[in-house]
Amino acid sequence: MKKIHKNLASAAFLLGIATVAFSAPRTVLVEESTSSTCPPCAALNPTIEEALEQLGDNVAVQISYHVWWPAAGDPMYDLNQAEVQDRIGYYSINAAPDLISDGVNQPAQPWSSGANGTLNTYWQNAANVPTPVIFNNVDFSVDLSTGNMTVSGSVELEAGAPPVPTDLKLRMAIVERDIIYATPPGSNGETHFVNAFRKFVTGSAGSTIDLNTGTYNFNELLTSASVNSAWNIPELAVVFFVQDDSNQEIYQAKIQDISGLPDYSVTAVGSTSEYLPWQQLYQGFSFDVTNNSGASDTYDIDFTNTAPNGWTVEYDIDGTIYTGTSQVTLADGASKTVTMNLTPDGDGGSGEFEFEISPASFPAYTKHVTYSALSGVDVLVIDDDAGADYEQLYLSAISPTVAAGVWSRGAAPVDAAFLSNFTAVIWFTGDDFSSTLDDGDLLAIQGYLDNGGNLFISGQDIGYDIVGDSPLSGGTTFMQNYLGANYVSDDANVNFVDGVAGDPISDGFISMSLNGGNGASNNVYPDVISAFPLSTPVQIFNYTGGVGLSAVRRDNGTYKVVYFAFPFEAIGSGNDRAAVMGNILGWFGLQPNLTISSTDISVDDVEFVNGQANYTYNLTISNSGGGSFDVTNWAITGGSANNFQINNQTAPLTLNAGESIDLELEFSATSLGNYYANLQIDNSLTGSIYIPIYFKVITVGIDDEINVPVEYSVSQNYPNPFNPTTNINYTLKENGNVKITVFNSLGQEVKTLVNDFKNVGIRHSATWDGTDTKGNLVSSGTYFYKIESGSFTETRKMLLVK
Repeated sequence: MKKIHKNLASAAFLLGIATVAFSAPRTVLVEESTSSTCPPCAALNPTIEEALEQLGDNVAVQISYHVWWPAAGDPMYDLNQAEVQDRIGYYSINAAPDLISDGVNQPAQPWSSGANGTLNTYWQNAANVPTPVIFNNVDFSVDLSTGNMTVSGSVELEAGAPPVPTDLKLRMAIVERDIIYATPPGSNGETHFVNAFRKFVTGSAGSTIDLNTGTYNFNELLTSASVNSAWNIPELAVVFFVQDDSNQEIYQAKIQDISGLPDYSVTAVGSTSEYLPWQQLYQGFSFDVTNNSGASDTYDIDFTNTAPNGWTVEYDIDGTIYTGTSQVTLADGASKTVTMNLTPDGDGGSGEFEFEISPASFPAYTKHVTYSALSGVDVLVIDDDAGADYEQLYLSAISPTVAAGVWSRGAAPVDAAFLSNFTAVIWFTGDDFSSTLDDGDLLAIQGYLDNGGNLFISGQDIGYDIVGDSPLSGGTTFMQNYLGANYVSDDANVNFVDGVAGDPISDGFISMSLNGGNGASNNVYPDVISAFPLSTPVQIFNYTGGVGLSAVRRDNGTYKVVYFAFPFEAIGSGNDRAAVMGNILGWFGLQPNLTISSTDISVDDVEFVNGQANYTYNLTISNSGGGSFDVTNWAITGGSANNFQINNQTAPLTLNAGESIDLELEFSATSLGNYYANLQIDNSLTGSIYIPIYFKVITVGIDDEINVPVEYSVSQNYPNPFNPTTNINYTLKENGNVKITVFNSLGQEVKTLVNDFKNVGIRHSATWDGTDTKGNLVSSGTYFYKIESGSFTETRKMLLVK
């Protein structure tokens, strides 16, 4: 388990090196086994990367070997299977992710970054152990005219150092520093990979060297034919290391980035992330391209963006406006400024804006500038998942009628003043367990809530991090007084949660899966929590099996909070994620809510006068929530549809928060009897709603029983979609037995609702509560109900959602 700490023994002891009179600084080699098909790798790789960045290349360098388990299909492994297998077999590695530091299978998990993190501490201590081995004048260069690469340099013992084994191995591994895929290449969701192994310059066996006899010089040529076309040459580097194969001890390592590339710079001016005023021109995003190559060069600029619909997006170079590609030619030492013109309009939301710059002298050497902007939104989604790609699972769960946008916490911190721009904040920490929230985050959230905000926060290790493992000074108070919870323990080891009956957020969710499906499958170490009674919390989800509480909500009259101690993005069903998110935003008052003044239009006493019956029925459709939705159409269907019409409104139309419309349903008939139809209301929020209509025309003073239906009829169930119950109305042409049966989408019988003798002359109703014949709740999905009476049979479709 990740929470078992191991103390770092003496680095000198681990490396088997006596403390002697030499002082050459050591660079630690970190060799990792990983895979794009390994879910724990996606969770832990950002922590490893962060620790290495914090320490720098002089302290520790990395080679990431992409392996062939837990599943095939990792493209980085596929490019060089033989040498990866050689190196994995050399160490007898059988886990991923796993770390080998200077030939030793350490540090053990849990892994954390930061000044006191387990990774930083181990590698810094190991680097503090001196070594007798020194690399000098290493170089890794490319010839632009031929594409050939040269690896050169020397390695020697420090003067006065004692002898070392005579058969040490010099190995030189080519790695690709930074690889970014547009979509995940494997099954774990990762798109960003660092220091991926490509090949050994002289093979995995390396070159045998005897440093006791003097300096060892090397100069190796890699022809362009030996360079794989999948490599991104500007991102290549060589990791040099000297190793003793008798005990796998590594004496020294060094990394050298490729040289010989065109010398130019791309420098962003000012901020790269901004919250923009609505419908106002913003010109604060700009960058400079500078040519330092020693000769004139031409630069291609390619621009792409994900701006919401309606935004004006373009860029300016010397007064010329571009929206896609452009080209500039710069003399040596010259610069050019590129400025974006950005006006948010139309749809609120967030977008990314990326420029790719490449020199004509070596087009593969691309540089990028990326900006992000946010405007016109009610809901702010704070992406704080340490570099994972879970934000799309949140955005897709939010109704398109709610304006939402993403802010990367990694790109820029937030404060209470910034958060106050938004009606609701969704904050998620993904797989992170060592840096979920910091003191500044707590202050920002507390200030936002104290001013009446709404917060949904989700993270499987928030409690473990800020209260349990490395507690923040205000962590316990924040959890209790704001989130309404106590941290109980780490790792519930359960992949299902149960809702609470009657709760506005979780009612109806039984054994909701947190694994598989189209979710993130990252429910690895979810916290167990308890409600803190002094902060008026309400329990809303429990781990299935009685393990403990997994989520609470709190409304103290000033603000509202929903706290998930498991990752929301792990919910395996997209429909379930959308339903839960809709319930949360609805509880916040943000989600649109379609309400209708009557769900059953029934008039039993329409008078028949002078051969004519007329009646006007008034119906109100409202948006009692937030946001907006469209009413796209309405229609009257069913047996007596020709006797009804709506005259006073036309569709489509939009209902904003708090708005409503009145419909006048006009009825007319020229004979006595019962009249049945359905009012179908099509809308962007729920799809189609069907409201049963029943009008009875009578003659004053005459027994109503003379009014007998002229045909069989069955209404569309209402509500539809539904959770947990729905009603089915029907009438009969003649007395007889009636059977109503529910089937699933496979045609299997689920439950019989009615199987009994029924009389003509009245309207009948059947109710289904979403259970099967044994009383078990069925899963969400499409179902069918079939009515049979005499020669009459009709089947209709209905949708159960949770």
